[in-house]
Parts: sequence; C-alpha cells; structure tokens
Amino acid sequence: MLSRLRDQCLMIGLCLVSMHALGQEWKVGTRWVYEQMDYFPDGIDEYFVLNAGKDTVINKDTFLIVREYILSDLKDHIDTAHLKNYLVKKDGDQVLLYNPAQGSLELLYDFDARQGDTLTIWNGDNFYDAHIQIVIESLDTIDFDGVPTGAQYIRTIAGDGAFSWEGRILRGYGHESFFFPVYGAVDPPPGGRFLCFENGMISFPGQSACDLVVRRDELMRPGIEIFPNPCTNEIRWSGEPVGQWSLYSSSGIELKHGEKSGYIPMTGIPPGVYFLYLTEADQRRSRAKIIKL
Repeated sequence: MLSRLRDQCLMIGLCLVSMHALGQEWKVGTRWVYEQMDYFPDGIDEYFVLNAGKDTVINKDTFLIVREYILSDLKDHIDTAHLKNYLVKKDGDQVLLYNPAQGSLELLYDFDARQGDTLTIWNGDNFYDAHIQIVIESLDTIDFDGVPTGAQYIRTIAGDGAFSWEGRILRGYGHESFFFPVYGAVDPPPGGRFLCFENGMISFPGQSACDLVVRRDELMRPGIEIFPNPCTNEIRWSGEPVGQWSLYSSSGIELKHGEKSGYIPMTGIPPGVYFLYLTEADQRRSRAKIIKL
C-alpha cells in the first residue's frame, strides 16, 4: 500500500514538473516585458517588449523571430528607431541565437549550468559582434508565479567592456533585468524590472498582465470621461453605459472589480500608477491610466 502511494506521488510530481516545463516553452505569441530604466523626462513610462511573432527555418533549423521594441506612454506608440529582430532557438536547456553575420549559433542561456561554470555569451548585436564571459556564482530555488523555479546568479568576468550582465536568470524565462547582455555605454542602459511573461500557458504575474502594457488598441473611447485624474479618494466616469469595470496595478494584479457603479473608491490604495478597464454594454473595452496621489 505504501509502495503504491509512493509511486502515485512520484507520478503526480513528475506530471507537475512536466507541466511546468511545458509551460516554460517559448512559442509564437510568447512575450517578455521589462520596465525601461527611467530618465529625462521624468514620469514617462517606457517599456522594453520582446514578442515572438512567427517561426522561420534556416538551414533546416526552426527559429522563433523575436521582435524587440520600446513602447512609450509619451506618445503611446512603438519607438520604431529601436526595432530589432532576433532569431531564437530553444534547444533543451539552452537558448541559442542565430548570428547572420557568421552563419553560426551563439549561446544566450544555459539553464542547466552549474555553480562555477563559465559561459561565453553573445550579445545578439551584429553591429558590435561582441562576446562576453559570465560565471555562475551561485544557484537558488525561488518562488516564481507560485512554482519553485531555479535561479542562476551571474557576473561578467571578461568582454570588450561595452557589455555586461549581472544579477539573476530565472530557469525557463530569462534574465530578470534584461533579456540580453546590457550595453553599458548609454545612460540609462536598456531594461529594468521584469514586469511580465506570457506564452499562452503561463501569464506572470497574473492574467492579462502583459496586455496592460502591450495592448495599445484599447484606449479610452470618445464619449467616456474619467475624472478626477490624478485622483485622491475616488475615480468616476460618465458617458457611455458601462457593464463591468476592473482596476489593475501596474504589474497586472487585479485590485478591484465591479458592475455599473460609475465610481471606484481609491482610499486605502497606495499612491502610484494604475490601469482602469471598462467593458461597455456592447462588450467593447476601454483602458485608462490612473494616477493616485
């Protein structure tokens, strides 16, 4: 009886591990969003977004075309000056980039690397074509999205000086501060806080977290007025009939929701930036950024 129970527990554990490993797979539609480090003008929200758009085949190898761009709340649009495409291949525990200048596969991540291992990493930029060496200083297991997740703490030990990579890599997801090694000759360097990851099976830190940042087609429609904004005690709206509403934090956590009330009490909510979603009677959705003073 005990042996049978042990076998059942083992099978359940293997299934959970397999499901989580599958959940970490990268496929078309996978997205990573990082908060861009702030600089002048202060108060403008900018985000680094990586989006896996489609597959392509090169030399019989299948790659994801991952598009990198910046979204800015200043003009609520994509900064086209920063558009880049990368060819990414996930091979077991390794993530490889295709280097078109050399026609070669270059290492970006090795999620199975152990403490003390040194890795030669390509920065993904053909202009510099620079490689750096990193060392895995230590390993840990952390709670990520409710699941124990392996973490590698890394440090740059060699390179051309322009690129570096420090901090923590999450197994199956990538670096917490920026997906690629950071070009340090600009101020600020790219990347910042890891806001969300989404691949159709996992949405970290919550449902629609990436949508709050990435979807720019759901701005507040004409005919709906949000006031006061900035607010202190409450938010109200007038205009088109609203069926449901939801208030989210900037990291994608739903804080409040309701129906047809016309206002949201904001007392007890810390100062910061929030997102209000309104679902109208015809099921159209609108979005507004709310500032709580």
